[in-house]
Formats: sequence, C-alpha cells, structure tokens
Amino acid sequence: MSNIKEEAQTLIDQGYKIIPLIENEKGNRDKEILTREYLLDDFDRLEKQHNKLHTNLGINLATSFGGLVDIDADTDEAVKLLPRFFCQKTTKIGRRNQDVLETTHVLTLNDNYTVDDELFKDINGKKMIEFRTNGNLVIPPSITPNKKTNVMMPRVWVDNVTPFKGTNIVENYKWCNFATFLYPFLEVPKKGESVLALDGCLKRYTGLTDGERLEFLSICYRTKFPNDWGSKDCNEKKFIRLIKCTNDESKKTGGYKMLAKKFDITPLEMKRAISFVGDVPDEAKDKKSKKTLVSFYENAYDMNVILKTEFPPVLKVVGDENTTIIPEGLGLLAGRPKAMKSWTSLLLAYAVQNGTDFFDLPVMQGDVLYLALEDNKRRMKDRIVKLGLDQSLQHPTIVDEAPYLNHGLEESIEEWTKEVNHPRLVVIDTLAKVKQQFDKSNTAYDKDNNLLRDIQKLAMKLSISIIMVSHLGKTQFDYSWDKIQGSTGMQGMTDFMWMLDRGDGDSKSASLHGRGRDIEDFEFALKWNKETWQYDRDGELWLKQLNENRKEIVDAMFYFVHEKKQLEVKPAEISKYLGASTDKAKANIRKTMERMQKGNDLTSGKAYGTYQILSRLPSEGKKLDVSNTLKEVS
Repeated sequence: MSNIKEEAQTLIDQGYKIIPLIENEKGNRDKEILTREYLLDDFDRLEKQHNKLHTNLGINLATSFGGLVDIDADTDEAVKLLPRFFCQKTTKIGRRNQDVLETTHVLTLNDNYTVDDELFKDINGKKMIEFRTNGNLVIPPSITPNKKTNVMMPRVWVDNVTPFKGTNIVENYKWCNFATFLYPFLEVPKKGESVLALDGCLKRYTGLTDGERLEFLSICYRTKFPNDWGSKDCNEKKFIRLIKCTNDESKKTGGYKMLAKKFDITPLEMKRAISFVGDVPDEAKDKKSKKTLVSFYENAYDMNVILKTEFPPVLKVVGDENTTIIPEGLGLLAGRPKAMKSWTSLLLAYAVQNGTDFFDLPVMQGDVLYLALEDNKRRMKDRIVKLGLDQSLQHPTIVDEAPYLNHGLEESIEEWTKEVNHPRLVVIDTLAKVKQQFDKSNTAYDKDNNLLRDIQKLAMKLSISIIMVSHLGKTQFDYSWDKIQGSTGMQGMTDFMWMLDRGDGDSKSASLHGRGRDIEDFEFALKWNKETWQYDRDGELWLKQLNENRKEIVDAMFYFVHEKKQLEVKPAEISKYLGASTDKAKANIRKTMERMQKGNDLTSGKAYGTYQILSRLPSEGKKLDVSNTLKEVS
C-alpha cells in the first residue's frame, strides 16, 4: 500500500487527479468517482468502506492537467498499430504481455479536440480505438485483466509520465483507425496488385502526398508482415514504383469498388472506411437513374449513445449570451450595390482578427482570411486607413485572387486553416467572383445546391465561419429574404443570412436583418457615420420603426376621425389607407398598433379588432389635443 500511495503522491505533484481503485479492477464502488477530488487518505477510507484492497490507480481524464485525451486501442490490431501512428514523443501507457511490451494508450493534453469516435468501427460494427476525454483511466503500477484472455497484466509507462500537447492528434487517430480497419484484409503482396489498388484509393480520395502514401503503406504492411518485409514484392522500393504507376495519368486506377472486391467486402463498407480519412464523392447520375438500396436499420442513429454524448456548443464568432449574429457555418451577407457591404465586411474581418467588438457585440478572436476579389492594393489601403485600422495590432490574411468554388477554393481555404494558429473567419467578397458557370443542372435550385454544398460542409468540419458577400434584387416579395439574388437553394444551403438594407438617396439610416439555423432572428437599426466610414448600431430596428410607423398610423387615425367621422378603425383599413401591399407590411402595421395599444397610445374600440385614438397623443414631442374633434364626432 505504501508504494501505491507514493506513486499517487508523485502523480498529484505532477498535476494528475488520482482515483484510488480496487485491486485488479477498474473501479472503486464510489458513486462520486468522477466528481470528487481524491486525496491519499481516501485509499484507507475506501478500503474500510468496501472491505477491499485499493492497490490499483486511476486518473480523471477531464480534470487532470485541465483535460486529457486518452486514445485507447480496443483491438489487438489497434494495439500493434497505435505506436506506429503516434511514434512522436507522446505519453504512452502499455501492458506487459509475457515478455512483450504493448502500447495500449496514448495520452495528450486536450486542445479542444472534437471527435465522434462512434464513426470509427470495424466490419462488425465494433469500436477499434476510443477517443476519450472523460472518465477514469487505469495507469501504472496497476494490474488489470486482458479484455480477451482475462490474463492479469501489469500496466507500465512506455514513454513520458508527464503529458504535453501532441501534434496531428486527430489526424493520426483517424489514420490509425483506417489502418486498423484494413489490417484483417491485408495479404502478402503478389505483384503489387493489392498495394496498387489501395494506393489508387489513397491518391483519389485523400489528397496525401507521394511520401505520405508511401509512409502509410509501409506502416500497414510492415506491421502485419514483419517477416516478409524486404521480400521481392513487399519492400519500400517496390512501393515507390507502384506509387509512380498510380501517378501515371495515362493509366486508369481503380476506386473503392475495386479495393472492396480485392478485400472481399461490400463497396458500402469500403466507402465507409475511406470516409475516416477522405471523401468519396457521389457518383454522377446516369441518364437512367440507378436504384440504390440502403439499410436504414443498420445506418440509424444510436440515440441512446447520442443522448449521452456531450457535443460542443455551436461557436459564437460574434455574439453574446442574448444575441448571436455570426455562428460557425456558411453565411451570406446580401445588400444593394453601394450599401457599403465591403466596408462592413472589412471592419468585421479586423474586429475578429483583433478581438474587438463588432456592432457592440463581443467577438471570438481568431485568424481571418479576407478575399477582396473586387479590390486592389490601393483601394484596400485607402479603406483600411479611412476605417482607422492601419494601426491595428494584427492584420487579416488579405488576398485579391482565389480559385472558383468546386475548383480549388475549398481546398485552398482548408490549407490556410492549417497555416494559421486559430482559424476563425473567412470572408469572400464577392460570391459572384468565385462562381463558374459550368453546372449543367436542370434548375437554378440544383445549381446553387451543387455550388455551395462542399464549402458549407467545410465550414462545419473546421468549426469556422465563412461569409459570402452577395446582392439583393429590386423586386419586392412577400417573403423579404427572397430578395437575395439566386434561388431558394442559396438560402437553403447557408447556415445564416444577413440583409444589409440602406435607404435611397443620401440616407444615413440603414438596417441589418439576420436569420439562421442556430441563431434567433435579429434586426438592428444602423446609422452611417461619414466621419469613420462605418455603420454605428442605432438600437433595435423595431423600436426605430415604431417611432416612424407610429406617426404614419397617427396621421391615418386622424384622417378617419376628421374626414370619415369614424372613431373605431381596423388595422386593415389603416393598411389600405397607407398603401401597404405585402402581407409583411400589413402584419407590421397590425403589430405596431398592438404595441401602441399596450403603450396607451391607442385604445381598443368597442367593436372586436378595432382601435381608437386617445384624446391626448404625443407626436413629435408635442401633446395634441383632439378632444373637441372626438366630442364633435360623438
């Protein structure tokens, strides 16, 4: 017992949160095992409480060092491959299996990693490697049974007792799962056929470099066939020649279906495995659409698991606890020409890059990519100086050229996120500059869906915001968002939308409307500040409109009282008098009159759904006395 306590104290001093465990077991019968902080005295307390020796030791993953990730190999194949994919300096825990030291766990500091390890399952639907950020991990010098043989094995430190931040942790985890999935199907290469088929899929679906493909192939075959490695068809030089063959554009390489055939598994299973590390695009539809049969039962969500899983909240790039205007995902900023969209977008880019407020709301500071595709260096400098941003501590990544959507833009954005420390926001100004008219879809809706599908997936995959600047049309619609240029497919593919609406002429007043999947609707009143070349937030739009609309309604009510000699008026009559033609305009008038009634500016009439004007009503700062008129009408 003294040895286990000494080890526990050493770990506590290093920053671990220890958990006393029952001898040869992984628990301690304590209901508070993950919520309390254990001390050395708890070893004696638990032994007396449960009459069990506590000579095993665990750590709390969620609280040790502020959070740890435990990459736990659940299969014999994963145990063999784990040290190959995490060969860099990491904290490793293993077991002594007779005379063999096996690595079973890799520990690293949790850098806000998010992985759904339910996706990574073998051909039988079982997890291969767990990605744990919560729970109890049994550590040396504990002794635990092997999951398969039940033989007791001591746990040992393989490398580095003190954990630190690893590199490429999530990517290595995914590739280790992919290799573990393939492991049972690998055979000693004969003339390189199976290697060629696998390398063809790596090149086609993953985007690995030649060197990275060689490294992956070598790990897989060297691990499974250590005695055959170096033979005629199983060596590094042979693999290099096969990779060159794959790269030969004149030779057609097979896809996932050919690889599935060689491994004697279904194409659907092979496609699922490749999705661990790559993307298998949907096949182009033939003129005669092929039937597809899927098992909804096998592919259904495991709701019991999902409901117990703690998913990270949607990131708020701009917003507070009450109002979010930019969440993670794909967004659209639409406005009329010369509505100062680019000025506002540039101001937003600098606000996020430097962590300063935007429209009086806090931002989540991070790196920003600004694609100024309609500007040049001179114009960009002029705007930055006029906005007073030239002395900013940090400048966004600003470029004036970019590939088209579906022709390299998505890949270029993803590459940028790997080159900066904290990617947070991408602004594409404008969408029209990255659209190429190549899509032969039948409808505009299909074209917009195809155009934005990949970039929307990219934003969600990387947990960043991507905002595209676009335009509003002049046509009036009952549904105001239909003014955004493009089909409803454009609206459907985006996660949030903004409409920046500036009045005609030299109007300083403007409005910003927002709507999205993960945010509540918002409407801001804005005022253009010609001194600072930017919009200032001028309160809630409905309050501003209430003041303006109220005067119109008051004038209309006076018309009915004086000209029509009518005391009680319905909102529909006011709408007709004011020329409101759309359903939304009529609804705004009705709601405004409801607010005026609640604010004692109007009173309910005797007839249902009617209103009367009060005898004294504030208007433009004056008290208007209409009592004589009302008496006359009465």
